[in-house]
Amino acid sequence: MVIDTHTHLDLDEFDDPYEAINRARQAGVNYFILPGTTLPNLKKAIKIAETDGIWYLVGIHPEDADNYEKDLGYLADKAREAKCAGIGEIGLDYYHSDVPKHIQKACFRQFLEIAKELSLPIVIHTREATKDTLEILSRFTNSLTIIFHCFTGDEKILEFGNKHGNYFSIGGIITYPKAKILQEAVKKIPLSKLLFETDAPFLAPIPYRGRRNEPAFIVETIKYTSRLLNIDYEQLIRISTDNAFRAFNITCREQKFGLQ
Repeated sequence: MVIDTHTHLDLDEFDDPYEAINRARQAGVNYFILPGTTLPNLKKAIKIAETDGIWYLVGIHPEDADNYEKDLGYLADKAREAKCAGIGEIGLDYYHSDVPKHIQKACFRQFLEIAKELSLPIVIHTREATKDTLEILSRFTNSLTIIFHCFTGDEKILEFGNKHGNYFSIGGIITYPKAKILQEAVKKIPLSKLLFETDAPFLAPIPYRGRRNEPAFIVETIKYTSRLLNIDYEQLIRISTDNAFRAFNITCREQKFGLQ
């Protein structure tokens, strides 16, 4: 009963996302969370999430934050719906994005306030922006469940996350031979805070590196991590799936909205 906590099935790389979903379910991946990045892609994610076992997140990626204000009303409404499992992916990106830092920060804070108002978990994207990301998050540590998406082993994020009981989502990068920092960092994460993702179509794990990533491949990431941590593979699936349902409050939301 594997859950892919971060997969972009709404992107154009998946001309038929339902084929990828079927392949994933044949591989034992039964649950999927689709993060929001842009308004058009969020609308696609919401449509895909009409399928059982799939949820979406509401958010604007920092690379696309330049005009975030005009869509806030719609996004806030969608965050109140039954199939919304959280707010994300949100954060700061000083590596890729051409969006000015002050706009990224304003967008980030706005979504954190929405998450706080609605008691929703947040999924964080941060690249080359650790200091500012943690400074902003530090004001919300007592009120929000925080999930660091695609954790790469950053020492300051690890320290912050462990101090505040945050979750860390691990992707295919951990299988790469040169990912030594991440491989060591994962050993310092409490098992109760460990999640898995693909970030598909990006960052396919070995032995699929170089191909389009998809949810079925998450099993390779979990297998590798089970060996790294010397934990039984099936046990790690149970632990990480329980963690995901707790982090995203999925069972409670299903009961609240009558989805069971």
